[in-house]
Order: sequence, then C-alpha cells, then structure tokens
Amino acid sequence: MDKVLPDFENLKVSAFSKYTKLTGDINNVTIGPNSVGHQNCSYDGTKPKSNTKKVSFKKEQTTSTSPLPLTYVLKEFETQRREKVQEAIDDRFSKFENFTKRQKEEKETQWLLKQQAFVQSVQENEQTILQTISQQDVNRSKQNEKLIKQYQDMIQRKLQYEQQLEKNKEKQRILNENIEKIKKYQLEFKSVYQEIIVVIKTCTSTEELKKMLGEHFKLLKSLPESFDEVISRCKSYSVDEEQLSKAANILIKSKNLKLQIEETISKINAKKKEEQVQVQVPVTVEVPKNTSAQKHLDETKNTLVGLNQCVSINNLKKYADIKQFLSQYSSLFKELLNDEQQKQYRFDCKKAVNIPVNAISAVSSEHLRDKYTKLNNLLSGKTVAIADKHINAAKQPQGIPFCMDLLAKKFVLQGDLMISSNPEAAFCYATIIISLWNDFPDFGKLLLGYFYTQCPYLVPFYIPKTEDHTNEEYYISLGYHYVDGQIEKQDKFLKRMTGILRLYFAIMIAHPKRDQAKNPHDIKNAWNFLASILKLDPQLDITATSLHIFLETVGFEMERVYGLAFKKVVRIIINKFMPLLKKIDTGGPVTRLEVLLQNYKVKGYFEKPHGILTPNFW
Repeated sequence: MDKVLPDFENLKVSAFSKYTKLTGDINNVTIGPNSVGHQNCSYDGTKPKSNTKKVSFKKEQTTSTSPLPLTYVLKEFETQRREKVQEAIDDRFSKFENFTKRQKEEKETQWLLKQQAFVQSVQENEQTILQTISQQDVNRSKQNEKLIKQYQDMIQRKLQYEQQLEKNKEKQRILNENIEKIKKYQLEFKSVYQEIIVVIKTCTSTEELKKMLGEHFKLLKSLPESFDEVISRCKSYSVDEEQLSKAANILIKSKNLKLQIEETISKINAKKKEEQVQVQVPVTVEVPKNTSAQKHLDETKNTLVGLNQCVSINNLKKYADIKQFLSQYSSLFKELLNDEQQKQYRFDCKKAVNIPVNAISAVSSEHLRDKYTKLNNLLSGKTVAIADKHINAAKQPQGIPFCMDLLAKKFVLQGDLMISSNPEAAFCYATIIISLWNDFPDFGKLLLGYFYTQCPYLVPFYIPKTEDHTNEEYYISLGYHYVDGQIEKQDKFLKRMTGILRLYFAIMIAHPKRDQAKNPHDIKNAWNFLASILKLDPQLDITATSLHIFLETVGFEMERVYGLAFKKVVRIIINKFMPLLKKIDTGGPVTRLEVLLQNYKVKGYFEKPHGILTPNFW
C-alpha cells in the first residue's frame, strides 16, 4: 500500500492539472456568495470590464456547468482512483501470485534438484557400496580360491597317501592271495601226485610204461622239485604272478601227466590182459570157429566196440555205480513210501524241501544262508519251521533218507523247470548244493544219480538202443518225456536239457559257503567231461548243445585253471571236432556252438557267465 499512495497523489495532481487546462485561469472565487458572478448580480449588476465575452462565457459555463465537472471529476477521479487502486492491487496481487508462483517453482525446482541430488547421492552411495561389496567378493573369492586350493592340495596329498596305502594293501592282498592259491595248488598237486603213484602201481609193466612215456615219465621227479622252488619263494614273501603261473602250470602238467599215465597204463593192462587171454584160451578149451561160444565172444567184442563209441569204460563204471547206489538208497525208505498212515508226514516233508528250494535266489547272502540252514537242519534231524508247521525228519526212522532223496530229486527238477528259463539262477542253486554235499556225501551221490537219470549226457553216455527196449523205454532212458503216449517235441526237450546241463556245470565251478574249503565236485570233473565227450562219436543236437552250455558256463574257469592245455583242446574242437559234427548236424545247436567258438577266436577268451557268485558271497 505504501507504493500505492504516492501513485494516488500523483493521480490527484494530474487530475487537477487537466482540470485547470480545461477551465482556463481562474483567479476569482467562482463558487459561493463571494464568487464574482454573485457580486455582479447582487450589487451593481454590471458586467466585468475586461474580457467580458470570455468571462461571460466562463461565467455562463460556471453557472450552468461548474458543479458538474468537479463532481464528475471527483467521480471520475474516484473511479480512476479505484481503478488505479484496483489495478495496483491486481498488479500487487499479480506480483504476489507471480512471486508465490516463482517461490513455488523455485521450491519445486530446488526440491527437484535436491531430490535429484539425493537420488544421485543414493545411487553414488549404492554404486560405492556395490563396488565395495564387489571388491570384497573379489577379495573373498580370491581367499576362497586360495583356501580351496590349499584344501585341494591337502586332499590330493591325502588321496595320494591313501592310494599309496591302498596300493600297498592291494600288493599285500595279491601277495596273500597268490600264496593261498599256491597253497591250494600245492595241496592239489600233492593229491594228484599221490594219485599218479597209486595209478603207476596198477600198471602190470612199469618198464614198458617208462618206455612208452619217454621224457614225460621224467617229469615225475622234476615236477616236485619245481614246486618246492615256488614254495621257497612263498616263504620269503617274494611271490609274483610269474610264480603263481608257474605253480598253476606245474599242476596242469601233473594233471595232464596223470591222464597220459592212466591212458598208457590202461593200454598196457588191456594189452597184457589180451595176451593172457590169448595164452589161456588154447590151453583150456579148443573152441571151433562156428560154435555158439565163439559167436557169443564175437557179439561181446562187437558190443564193447559199440559201447566205446557211446561211453568210455571208466565213465560207464561210474554211471553203473551211481545208478546202483540210487537203487539201493531208495530201499532205505521203501516202507515209508508204502505206509498210507504216513501220508501227511510225507506231505509235510515235501513242504519242508520244496518251500526253501523254490525260494532260493541270490538276493542277499543272508537269504542264501537262511535257505541253507533250513535244509541242513532238515537233513540233520533238527526241527524246522515251514509256513505254520514245525517239521522234524527224524520223527520217523526212515524220514531223513526220504527227505535227502526228495531234496536231490528236487534240485535236478529245478534245472529242468527253473534254470532252463532263468540261466543266471544256476549259480545260487549250485552254491547251496555243494555246501550240502560237503555236509552230506550221500546227498551228492543221490544228486548225481538223478542227474544221470534225467540227462545221461552228463556222464557223458549216449545210451544205445537194444532189442529189449521199446521205443518209449528207449527215449525215456535218453531223457525224453512222454505225455499221453506222445513224445515231447525236440525243442522242448533241448530246452529242458540246457537247464539240467547248466546246473550240473555250474556245480563244478561254484564256491561253497565261507567256512567250507572245497568243492566236492570241482573243475577236475569238467576236464574229464570235456575229454570224454570229444572221444565219442557226436550225436544229433545233444552233442552240440552239451558242448555249447559247457563252454558258455565253465569255459572261462577252465582257461584260468588249465591255461594252454585248455586252449589246445578248444583248437581241437574248432579244427577237428566241428567238421565231424557238421557232417551229421546242421541245426540250431550247431549254429549256436559255432557262433560261440567264433567269438572265442575273435576275443581270445570265454566270458564269465551272468549270475556267477563271488567266492565269499555268503
């Protein structure tokens, strides 16, 4: 307002100045009783002397309009004043608004700047923090890498130390294993050597034996000396693979020497016996050529010649002995079989045999041990819990022989039913079988009896047909089944035979439970089987099947035990036996055998069969 009032005074001065210009020079009083016009009218009524017209004009204007201009002026003045004041106020208000606006804008600008500065500061702080954190991470990462490297170095040194320990342990383990193997070889060598001495004593002419064997006979003295050298290395703990191989080769040589001596002695004794017969017959009786005695002698010779093509004399004797034992053993429980009052007891015994045998598998060592314990307890006359019953075979005097016979028969049947479809199961059955065989020798003989009954090719024996045999009797003796008078198909027969063959061959290489040291029907029987079957005339289907299952199951172990000797036999099979076999047989069994032998030629070895158990599995 202080600025408005001077403007107002200026406005007044301006207004009056303009008014003066409009009214001319006014020296007299124009308003009121003292005005010039009033005096003239009241006293003498004369007109002014000078400038009458002008005064008169002014007077006329004054009298007629003088009140109006001032009011008007004042009014105008007031209006203008108000307008000026309003304009001043509006201007002032506008200034205030502009000032306020500017203040607001400045504050907003300052706030925005401060905000931007704050954000920038925050960002810079964040960036600084991130850089600091990043640097710390880098430093920490470097420290971690350094620590990790230190730890890795420590671990590496530890691993190297442990590896060195493991290597030392492995060397010690291998050394111990080699020593144990050599000990086993030594025991086996002593056994073979004693058998050789016993066999030599059966020879009717030792001089002729020495002459026929030649340099081989001298091995009898050199082999023990060579083995003693290996044993001395064992005592000084300087045994390596070379010594182990040397011991194995000595054992193989002794076995081969034994076979050669046996064959040579057999020839010498047979020749001696023929000479004795030729000497004795003319002295005792003169037999005319056409008599019945001469005819019977010729028939006997022909029969023996025919048998030699089907089975060896030694194997035939073994076969006859086992079959005789089987027949005699069945008489031990004949009364129990015929007693109708013991029907439930027989049924319980069958359950005690069938349930554990059917459950045998290699799922775990504890599982195998449990099944073995139940069967061992049953044959030992102890009470066993089967399902919801407690069964004791010794409850009846003939119970244990009955159960033993059932068990042997059941195992062979498992080869027929189970292993023919699941070959890997052969080894878990085999390890139980040889463990029980160690405990009960008669069980092993019964088992062989049922093996030879169901599959005479295990002897090996190709049973010839005689005039007394009907076709059905003959084929049953060969292992075929008859259903409603009809013989089973060949493919089904061969499948059953593969199961029985595989179980029998698995027994030869199976390991018993840990506390038993030996296999009662070990790899020596495999060598005898192979040597025997190669000497016989091959038969359709079954010869190829037997050889194929044999090599597939025990080929790898034969090579490990007999080494070069076995490799020579395999070459004989490939180069000499297979051509003979192909002359009579070109079917599936021969093809499968040929494929197996071709794979052997490519790889140089037979693979381990699936399912074989480790020596200390249970």
